[in-house]
Amino acid sequence: MLVPNLTQYLPAFLGGAIAWVLLGLRLIWGAILISYSLPMVKNPLNWMDREEQSSGFPPLLQAMGAFTIFGGSVAIMVGFLTPLAALGLAGAMGIALTLHLIHGTPFVKAAPDASGESYDNSLLYLAIALLLVFLGSGIFSLDYLLCWNMTLPPSIASICRVDASIASGSGAGRSDAVGALAGYGDRQPLYRVLYC
Repeated sequence: MLVPNLTQYLPAFLGGAIAWVLLGLRLIWGAILISYSLPMVKNPLNWMDREEQSSGFPPLLQAMGAFTIFGGSVAIMVGFLTPLAALGLAGAMGIALTLHLIHGTPFVKAAPDASGESYDNSLLYLAIALLLVFLGSGIFSLDYLLCWNMTLPPSIASICRVDASIASGSGAGRSDAVGALAGYGDRQPLYRVLYC
């Protein structure tokens, strides 16, 4: 039985020039976030503390934030579970943006080389994360290799318990839930039609 699930709302894999743009965005933003999160991962329980002053955040939440940003950025770069990773990063950036707003941080600095903080980066990173939640990773990603390729090895196909008629795209054996997704045509990702 095909279990109704939220995977029907996942984005389709985009190809063409958009796939190249998404790849560039994922690689650049992922590299920025990795370099940004490495100091956090090296000191996961106290990375928010500044100049021996406690941030007031519990160490467990700081560690969760550090590993969410680092793990999410690696996942974004390779395109693995992209909507989920981007959703986690959107949450982290939303928290960062909220903290900036609570502390009265300005939107941008008075001058580019001025000291202090601004929340423009947090807002930009939140926008990029939401973009990847809704657009997905594109065809140049691990998601595409694992979920789109219709010729799965038998070991993976048996784990996923994929109906061969659905996976081949022949249309035979499609249920109403899968038929509702037929608007995507042959671009239907395989993980949308998996049986539980």
